[in-house]
Amino acid sequence: MAGTAITVDTAFAYRSLIVANALSYLVSAAFVTRLAEVEPLALRRWREAPNRAAGPSFLTFVALDGLMSMHFDILNVVLPL
Repeated sequence: MAGTAITVDTAFAYRSLIVANALSYLVSAAFVTRLAEVEPLALRRWREAPNRAAGPSFLTFVALDGLMSMHFDILNVVLPL
């Protein structure tokens, strides 16, 4: 739709694009308001499960994951310097 508005290059095309976008938000909001409210599954599991966040296997995983994902920051920050 945006490509068509750019090709036509009129004020009406750009305004209609904005109106169409607003209408799409209203349609999405209508769909979302019809959804049933459900308790999140993760929250339900968290309430029923024992506290495993402080366990040694979880902390080991988090430490290794942090070390292994440092290359993302190195590529974006350190390498360009």
